[in-house]
Formats: sequence, C-alpha cells, structure tokens
Amino acid sequence: MKTRGFINAVIGIWFVIAPWMLGFSYDAGATSASIVFGILQVITSLLGANKPGWNSWQNWISLISGLWFVLFPFIYSLTDGVL
Repeated sequence: MKTRGFINAVIGIWFVIAPWMLGFSYDAGATSASIVFGILQVITSLLGANKPGWNSWQNWISLISGLWFVLFPFIYSLTDGVL
C-alpha cells in the first residue's frame, strides 16, 4: 500500500472516532456524518491506494470526502471551543 492511501485511511479512522474524542457526540447529525464519511474515506483510500493518479474513481471519492472534512465543522457549527 502506498503511503498516501495509508494516511488517508488514518484520517478516515480519525473521523470515525472524532465525535467522542472531541466531544460532539451529543449532536446526532454531526456524529452520523462523521462516521459515514470516515468509513467512506477508509474504504476508498484503501481501494485506491495502488491506483496512481486521478484516473480511478476511488481517488476522486477520497478527494471529495476530504473536502467535506474541511467544511464539516462549519456546517455543523462545531467551531465553538474546538481548537
């Protein structure tokens, strides 16, 4: 497995456990979204790890879920108190 796929998978695992680690598990919508997109990130990053470039759909899905992770705290108003 290439390093990029492994790092993307670790990021996905982080988003699966983040609701409890960062204390926003009380928000069902944010918790569900974090878990679903985290699992999606893990699966697509592992499937696309050996596929170079942007010719594989797995890498595109991984990119889109990564962009979602950037917007996630702002969409769910998780910016208060989380540094």
